[in-house]
Amino acid sequence: MILKIVTFILIVIVFHHYISLFFHSFFLHRYGTHKQFIMSRKWEKRFFILTYLTQGSSFLNPRTYAIMHSEHHKHSDTKDDPHSPLNFSVWRWGLDFPIAVMKMMKRTKEIFYGIYHGKSVLISLYKDKRFPTWPEFEKFASGKLSAVLFTLVYIAIYYFFAPVWWLWFLLPYTILSGPFQGAVVNWVGHMWGLRPFKDTNDNSRNFPLLDFIMLGETNQNNHHNNQFNPNFARKWYEFDGAYRVIQLFLKWGIIRINPNHIAL
Repeated sequence: MILKIVTFILIVIVFHHYISLFFHSFFLHRYGTHKQFIMSRKWEKRFFILTYLTQGSSFLNPRTYAIMHSEHHKHSDTKDDPHSPLNFSVWRWGLDFPIAVMKMMKRTKEIFYGIYHGKSVLISLYKDKRFPTWPEFEKFASGKLSAVLFTLVYIAIYYFFAPVWWLWFLLPYTILSGPFQGAVVNWVGHMWGLRPFKDTNDNSRNFPLLDFIMLGETNQNNHHNNQFNPNFARKWYEFDGAYRVIQLFLKWGIIRINPNHIAL
């Protein structure tokens, strides 16, 4: 039984966490938003599909994500930041902590869907910006039917393969991995940790203890200091797992560093 539990967690939970987080970080964040590197349209479509397949029911529309996250960097940790924990801040563990996180996620969702449905004033501000788009594919990938189908697949996997009942408590993360990952990175990366670059004009922080789990995304102070650098690690004790894969993509010629940016 123990072997079955460990196997289920490793394959269903851990593998899905890392593969979905990688494409979240690589395609949506570092490529779609910050344009740290460039790729051909053919590869962009391939990564579009891979991001969709790995995020599944929590697929985040690339263009919408890029606009919203660009606003995060533009107004980092101010009242206009779409997802700053400082707007819902608590500094102690208690009943108010999960409530504050949920409020932040709710506001992020409202702004995200406002942009996606064309109801946000932000649309006009970024109309001349080039973000990953694929209208024909997005119509289904971002639709409710797709989310429902993926959710049913996840439920079926848990129903047929989860060896113990308590593993079902992990199902919400499987279904909503994208928003949960974003919430962890933004909360931890702007509330707790180190600030080696104190001139970033925000509250961004590095939290090295989560580097491996979050593929380097919690090195937010490093990232906000230079948003065009694809490597979020600076010190010997910092680890950027996503960048290790990016280095392979660069070596294989799949992507190229954006010549318009200086990335160390």
